[in-house]
Amino acid sequence: MKLRIKEVQQKKEVKNVDIANNLGMSPQMIAYYHTGDRTPTFATLEKIAEYLQCNALELLTPPEGFTHFYDEQGRWLGIVRKYPYQDKEADALQQKEQYEQDKKEE
Repeated sequence: MKLRIKEVQQKKEVKNVDIANNLGMSPQMIAYYHTGDRTPTFATLEKIAEYLQCNALELLTPPEGFTHFYDEQGRWLGIVRKYPYQDKEADALQQKEQYEQDKKEE
């Protein structure tokens, strides 16, 4: 299972050693979680999320057709279905606005 621990921790500027020290494990173990060589238990994932001050679900890769949704301030709002088109440059909120505008024009 591919996790988003590295992505979230980079966003929050947290190093592997910080998480590892807090959880009483080696920084290498956190690196294994990044590469998918090891999978943490959900309890460990919850502890990592608590340290990163995020929801544990934010650390999971959403299924195909879904994406993580953030507000304008970068706060995680949940996992939502992707809109019919995906612009890599646009964030989820911009995509939602474009989708709603397209629906009005139909």
